[in-house]
This record gives sequence, structure tokens and C-alpha cells, in this order.
Amino acid sequence: MVAMPMPDASEARGLARSARAVSLATLISRILGLAREQTAAALFSRTQTDAFAIAFRIPNLLRDLFAEGAMSAAFVPTFTRELKEKTAREAWAFAATVMTLLAILLSGVAVAGMILSPHLVGLFAEDFQRQGAGGPGKFALTVGLTRWMFPFLPMVALAAAAMGCLNARRRFFLPALAPAMFNVASIGCAWLLTPVLAAHPEWGLDPVFSLAVGTLVGGLGQFLIQVPMLKREGLALMPRFDLLHPGVRKVAALMAPGTLGLAAVQLNIFISSVFATQEGEGPVSWLGFSFRFMYLPIGLFGVAMASASLPQMASHHARGDLEAMKGTLARGLRLLMMVTVPATAGLLALSTPIIAAVYQHGRFTAYDTRMTALALQWYASGLVFYASAKILVPAFYTLGKTAIPVAASVASVLANILLSWIMTGARLPILGWRPPAALSFHLGFQGLALATAITAFLNAFLLYVLLARQMGSLETGTMCKGFARIGLASAGMAVVCLWTDRGMVAWLPVGGDHPKLWVQIARLGADMAAGLAFLALACRGLKLEEFWIAVGMGRRTS
Repeated sequence: MVAMPMPDASEARGLARSARAVSLATLISRILGLAREQTAAALFSRTQTDAFAIAFRIPNLLRDLFAEGAMSAAFVPTFTRELKEKTAREAWAFAATVMTLLAILLSGVAVAGMILSPHLVGLFAEDFQRQGAGGPGKFALTVGLTRWMFPFLPMVALAAAAMGCLNARRRFFLPALAPAMFNVASIGCAWLLTPVLAAHPEWGLDPVFSLAVGTLVGGLGQFLIQVPMLKREGLALMPRFDLLHPGVRKVAALMAPGTLGLAAVQLNIFISSVFATQEGEGPVSWLGFSFRFMYLPIGLFGVAMASASLPQMASHHARGDLEAMKGTLARGLRLLMMVTVPATAGLLALSTPIIAAVYQHGRFTAYDTRMTALALQWYASGLVFYASAKILVPAFYTLGKTAIPVAASVASVLANILLSWIMTGARLPILGWRPPAALSFHLGFQGLALATAITAFLNAFLLYVLLARQMGSLETGTMCKGFARIGLASAGMAVVCLWTDRGMVAWLPVGGDHPKLWVQIARLGADMAAGLAFLALACRGLKLEEFWIAVGMGRRTS
């Protein structure tokens, strides 16, 4: 006898449908992001990619907070309430006001950043001034790149505000696709401008500046691609100034702590980069390349689920239905766990063939592959927790409880600084202190990735416990049972992947700095196909309904 789906299952499928729309667009963008990183790895030396990574990290830290953090967490609930309580014209006037003020504020920040670039780079990458870390030229190159890329900040913040408007109107696909413009521009400029800059050294621009130009073009493109849909929805692209608007004050009140509350992952990655500048040539790039793979599942599942669930939670909260909001949050976490736990297992098992297939071309060697794969394994251990924070933190802002995630974020950042210091035995940035010998593990750049993963766990655990205290039970027992079953299926999948990879290496050996691409793809494709086939069978045997919902194969229970 076939039973009708329970209401929570129906909402879970609706949540999954919205998340899949975001995931599809994000998949396109993240694949292009990998292509962008692949282009940089192949065209430029590790000195150049180290310099670009630090230069981009400084304005990109603020971009991460606005594009995927505080802007959405503060703006979407407020804009949703404006749409429910006021006319559409008034709501869109409020949106235009927020975007105007945001553009003015962050343009000022960008100008200040351009002026202070030498001091910022000296503060965060002091070792680039030392001969052993690339020489003085590496420092000057990093400063120049930083100065060029600061105008990216207001452009991408406007794109984030546009995304928030469209998400509140349940338009998910195009906003999630917008970051693809950044990647397309970066790839195009790298291939087109690099030979031009190399042929004209008299211009005084290193060829890696082609990536800086691509960053600016791409940032503008992220906003412009959303403009036609914004206009169709009702936004008039005219500057508006209304500092006394209660909605503007509400967004400002949420964004100030929201920036800190959502800063944990971004600040911790930034901290890793700062410590990595002391580890010689390459670690900054290896950590950056490896975390790019972390962004793929985080973007596909963490950001997608957060984008889909935030408007639903805000809508439930606006109606005063806390139980419905709690149910949406719990279902979002279960679906997130269903996809991130297997992703973790896959990255742990296949880190080396994945990195080799994507990056080991041009100036990226087999040694670079081994080092990047090691960093990826440590980062992957924290994937579930990185992604969970994307859902947990916005829930606090929907409730108006901004102080809690701020405190958790500050604690997380301090813990990461301490762990990174101990794991590497490096000097503490700015202060220059080294840890006592008895406390130092001297794990190098691998210790930085491990410290970031441990910190992600601590942050997510603290957020979950505190949110459960605010909202009551979040179905913790059900979630733990589900986690155990998902973990069992994922562990089996990892074993199958490793066994298949061993067989593929014997059949199609991969060696040298530049193995044939078709061999790498064939090896990796066989590994992944075998692993996913086992996972599907295991989830069927363990009756993991979330798996079928997550992949769009929702079925009725019998």
C-alpha cells in the first residue's frame, strides 16, 4: 500500500528542488572556477600565483562576507518582510536604497584599500619582503595586484545585493549563475592578455596582471547579468538616499554583527594564507588550489541549501511559525549532510588523481600535485562543518539573535590562530612570537589545513548547540542516526574508490610531470563511477530517503 508523502517530506522535496536549481548554476560556476585555477596554475609560476593569491585574498575576504554572508543573512529576511507588509513599489524602493548606500560605502573602502595596499601586504605577507620568499619583487608584485583588484569589492557587493533581491522573490538559478561571469572573464583575460603583457615588458606589468583585469571585468559582469531580471521584477535602477528608512537601519544593525558572525570560514582561510607566507615558495598556492575543491561542494550544497532555505525560514518567521522554521532548518541540515559526507569521503580517497587531472599541466608539476593533494585531504575532513555554518548562521539572523554567531565567530578565529601557530611553529603575524618548542608540531602548510578543519568543527558544533537552545530540539537524535548510516555508506564508497583506483593505475599507469590527459580522466572517471554506484546501492539498502531527495529521485514511502 502506497502512502502519501508527509508534509515535511513534501517541503523537503520543495527545498531540494530550489537547492538543485542553485546547485546546477553553482556547478557551472564552480567548474569554471576550477578552470580559472587550472589556467593560473598552468600559465604562471608559483611565485606569481603566490602573489596573486595573497593580493586577491585581501579584497576577496570582504567579498566572501558580502557575496555569500552578511548581505544575504541581513537583507533577505528584511526584504521578505517588506514585500509581505508593504506594497511592491515600497519594497523595491527600499532595495534601491540599500544598494545605493552599499555602493557608496564600499567604494570608499576600495579607495582606502588601494591607498593602503603596501601596508596591508606588509602586514599580512611580511615574508614576501625577504629574499628567501621570492625576493623584493614578489612583495612589489603583490602590492600592485592588490591595488588593482580593490575596486572589485563594490562591484561584487552590488551583485550580492541583487542576488538577495532575486532569492527573496524565489528566483534562484540566474543569481547563482552570476559568479560564472567572473570565472569566464578571468579565464578569457588570462589567455588573451598574458601573451600581450609578456610581449611588452616596457609597460611595467607582470603577465599575471591579466588575472587582475579579469577580476574587475568579472566583478562587473556578475552584477550586470542580473540587471534585466531585477528590472522585470520591479527594481528601478536609480540612486535612492533614505538613511532614516527603518528597513535600512534594520539591515545595518544586522550586517555589522553579521559580517563578524559569518566571518569564521573566510577569516580562517585568510589566516592560513598569512601563516603560509612563512613556509617558502608554493604553500600559499597549494592551499589556495586545494581549497578551490572545497568550494565546489560548499558552493553546490552549502550555499545552495542556504540560499533555498533562508527565504523559507524568513517567511515562516514572518508568520510567527517557529515550528515550521525549525522543521525547514532541520531538513536542510539533513539534506546537506547527505551530500557533504560522501563528498568528504570521495575527496579523501581520490585527492591525488583529482588534483592531477585538473592541475598537472603546464607549469604545475607532479610535486605540486602531491603537496596540493595533502592539503586537500586535511581540508576535506572539515567539509561537513564548513557547509553547515552556511545554514546555521543565517538562522540566527532570521531570529534576530545576532550576538550569538558573532561570539562563536570570534572564538573560532581566535582558536584558528592558536591552532595554526601551534601546528606550524611559525611566527605569530605582527607580534613575531614563536610557540614554545614543547607545544609546536611543525606540520608546515598541512598543519594550516588541519587547523582550519578543526576550527570549522568547533564553530559548527557551537552554533548548533546554541541554536538548539534558542529554538528547542532540532531533531538531533534523527540527525545522528542519519549521520551514522550516511557515514557507513560513504566509508564503503571510499574503499571502492581506492580499490578501483589501484586497479586503474595497474591498467593505465600514470607517471611523469605531464601524463596524458585522457589517461587521467579515464582513471578518475572509473573511480568515481564505481564509488557512486556503490553509494547508490548502499543508500538503497540503508533506506536513506534523503539520498533520493537530494538527487531528484524522490519516491513515495510504502
